[in-house]
Amino acid sequence: MLGKGAEYIIPVTGDDPPQDPPTTGTDTQPNDPNAIKMKVLEDKVAELTRRSGGWQKAFQDEQLKAKTALDQLDLKLAAEADLSGKFEALNLNFTKTTEELTTKSKTLADIEAEHARLKIISTEYPELLGFYRDELLPPGTGDELREKLKKFSTQYASAAKSQQDADLSKKLENSSPPPPDPKGVRTTAIVWAEAQAAAKKNDKTEYDKLYDEFVKLGGKQ
Repeated sequence: MLGKGAEYIIPVTGDDPPQDPPTTGTDTQPNDPNAIKMKVLEDKVAELTRRSGGWQKAFQDEQLKAKTALDQLDLKLAAEADLSGKFEALNLNFTKTTEELTTKSKTLADIEAEHARLKIISTEYPELLGFYRDELLPPGTGDELREKLKKFSTQYASAAKSQQDADLSKKLENSSPPPPDPKGVRTTAIVWAEAQAAAKKNDKTEYDKLYDEFVKLGGKQ
């Protein structure tokens, strides 16, 4: 029997281990399947959250790279467009210059051809220069021009001779032969009178002969 105020101590032996404090009915037991599943889900959510942070960072990095690449592409396209514009301008200028050179080359070729043409006319057929100034001579260059000028000159000479003969006939009709020279010297007046007489007889052969003699004596119409 213990005295007043004394504590009662329950003896502990090796056969009786200490007991855990009693729990209420609402506490979860460590081996509860639902608790284990919840813990696994929480761990997965935490892992996914951690990973999603890394994925978001990687996605943002890729977005930045893509934007940088697009910016560089825009700059490249702008540079190419600028070069294309400059090329078009240069090409247009080149085409214009080529056309001008072609025109100048044609002009120079025309000038050279005309110079060669004038040289042939002035040196080989100077009597036709008047026709050249009036632009009445046939076109052509080189030997082709020479053949045309030869034909033109022959026709012109024939026409001139015909006109000359016609004019001379008119003069003969309106004139009388001079008296013969008593000394027997053939003067231009005598020869001219004989030529007039031959023309009245329509003796062209005799007229041409007398006319040549008339010119040799220094006679002029």
